[in-house]
Amino acid sequence: MRKILAAAAPKATIEKIEANPNAYYVNIHNAKYPAGTLRGQLVAGMEG
Repeated sequence: MRKILAAAAPKATIEKIEANPNAYYVNIHNAKYPAGTLRGQLVAGMEG
């Protein structure tokens, strides 16, 4: 079974990300790879 976790962020932070997503990335960590197992750059205009 996989856990899905989400983090909360202040509205101002979300608005900054929405205004310029290319300036941000997501880094996923787990027990096996505590420094990060997956990194993904956010890109403007992607939907899905």
